[in-house]
Amino acid sequence: MKEEFIEEGIVKRTFDNSAEIIISNKEECKECSAKIICKPIDNSDNLIVVKDPFGVEKGDIVRFSINGANVLLATFKLYLIPLILFIIGLLLGYYGIENNNNRELISFVCGTFLTVIYFIIYALLNKKSKPITPTIISVKKI
Repeated sequence: MKEEFIEEGIVKRTFDNSAEIIISNKEECKECSAKIICKPIDNSDNLIVVKDPFGVEKGDIVRFSINGANVLLATFKLYLIPLILFIIGLLLGYYGIENNNNRELISFVCGTFLTVIYFIIYALLNKKSKPITPTIISVKKI
């Protein structure tokens, strides 16, 4: 069974078969694993860009879905891989250099260096890949 997150919001603007949707920030948003895709615009609302197969207009109320596998993949790329690389850098720096009074500092620098290199490579490769874009699944015209 394919997991999907379904959310509702109001169309702020439309462009190029896409729409910017304002989502009211609810209590559930604090615990939502898909919040890495939404961009907060203030304390009460989030903004998300979605594919628009229906030709929605400003002010329409829409429901859209986000594929759970995409959210999991983004979480893995943005949090887990950097954490693993940081720990590897710590261990390499600490155990790779012996008889040095600054082992802790060197291990921290190695961990940070690996993490920064990962994010640079990720940013360069991510420019070429397709972004994770939710899709509108229903529209209530106003």
